[in-house]
Amino acid sequence: MIKAGKIPDRRRYQRFDYPRRFRGFTGEGDSAEKTKEFEGVIKNISPGGAAVLTQEVLENDQFVDLHIEGVGFVPAQVKRIYDGGCAVEFKIDDEKKSEVQEELDNFRQSMKKQGDKA
Repeated sequence: MIKAGKIPDRRRYQRFDYPRRFRGFTGEGDSAEKTKEFEGVIKNISPGGAAVLTQEVLENDQFVDLHIEGVGFVPAQVKRIYDGGCAVEFKIDDEKKSEVQEELDNFRQSMKKQGDKA
């Protein structure tokens, strides 16, 4: 039974705060004239996708290429737009998803160690 006001989390992967910068690229083809570069910050991330903060105007279902600090190159598709950013779904295979999960685990461990020293 679901209590009123409580929406179940149906995500396939647990999301983690991951305050890292990214560079994004939109457009089609290899031509520099057709590709637009933009920047932003990852709000949270999972092996399946991320919430990103950016001033770039993107559209639902638009494909973007992201280069995320600590993760590397990740192709993605915009799934939801919100004020100041959007949610993207990564278009990656299971091997790359495992690599992303490993980076997130390493990041969490390093943050935990820093917290233990404080």
